Amino acid sequence: MQNKFTYCCLLLALLTISATFAQKRGPEAYLITTANDTIKGTLKKQLEKERLRSIRFKPVSESNFTSYSPSQIKVYGVGDSIQFVAREVMADGQQQTVFLKLLVKGHTNLYHAEDLSSAGDYYVQRQGEKVVQLQKRHNLTELNYLLSDCPEVQQSTTKSRYSAKYLTSTIHAYNSCRHPDGISEVLLKPSKTSYLVGVRLGSHFGNIGYKGNDIFGEKNLHEKVAEAPSMMGGIFLNVSDERSNLMLQAELLFRNYNIRQITRQPRYTRTFEFKTNAIQVPLLLQFKLPASQKVQPYLGAGLSLGYLFKPTINHDISYEEFVRRSSRQDVEKTERGTIGFVAGGGVFYKLTNRNRLLLELRYSQESALTEYSPIGKERRTVYFSDIQLTTGITL
Repeated sequence: MQNKFTYCCLLLALLTISATFAQKRGPEAYLITTANDTIKGTLKKQLEKERLRSIRFKPVSESNFTSYSPSQIKVYGVGDSIQFVAREVMADGQQQTVFLKLLVKGHTNLYHAEDLSSAGDYYVQRQGEKVVQLQKRHNLTELNYLLSDCPEVQQSTTKSRYSAKYLTSTIHAYNSCRHPDGISEVLLKPSKTSYLVGVRLGSHFGNIGYKGNDIFGEKNLHEKVAEAPSMMGGIFLNVSDERSNLMLQAELLFRNYNIRQITRQPRYTRTFEFKTNAIQVPLLLQFKLPASQKVQPYLGAGLSLGYLFKPTINHDISYEEFVRRSSRQDVEKTERGTIGFVAGGGVFYKLTNRNRLLLELRYSQESALTEYSPIGKERRTVYFSDIQLTTGITL
């Protein structure tokens, strides 16, 4: 069990380090100037809003990054299938020239721009015409009107909002319908996997309980002992796809247990004490709930492995009868490895394309075997059940 735990920690550390370095590398890119000159180089990572109106680009022959606006270049791209074009659009009542991401290239183009307008993120442009924004409040009515000259593509659907996958397939089909001899190229990647690394900090509280014979051989004695609130924190790696409602999250958490309970009776006093530090490694499957532009709520559940450092439970009982006093101390040895589950929910608040605040509430239960021998050896199962409230941020 200890070796398996070590391997899990090493694997999680390697994944976290690899994802961190991958995020810092600048993607290979190119741009096309207004004079139709193509320049290759490196695109600097920027906030989504910043890239709408200006990009930072370093040509291969230069050592410094230079800012380029939509008035200086016509197109810039990343790799073979990601392309942004300079277009003049009407957004939130203002005429402005920005970089739009090209999703479908043909007689009718489909664009996407995140955080440009609260009315909608998708734009359509027919050849020789102005760019038209597909507004959220119109649902699919506006799109159906634009496609009315091709009835076999025009959709009468109950969809409540636009999606990249639906719009891409629809505009591509429209181009093939209206201009079968023309070229319609889909530039939308079939899958966009996102890797987010973050840190989290919070508190946990609950109880420790047993399944088996009761302590000191008396029924209902110390079956559950309350746990005082303690600190916890760690790192996590979240993997998601923008076209899927599922996310996978691996975590490495450090926790502290400080449990002490004293029970006083007329003839005796009992003391239960458990103090240790622990590492918890949950692997969670999370489900995205309906979200707004900035807020993404979710539910999650999964398996959890743990490791306890010096896990010893101390039992002490002191008797007082007339003038005689006596006491007995017993040590319950606990295995270091634990296994259990976690379940709960939370919310991501989007600050930038990569940085998000996190608030989460979850329930966790882990168990371990113990060996207790006040009279003879006895194997029991101890349960650590607690509520965890944490906050965090992705880096």
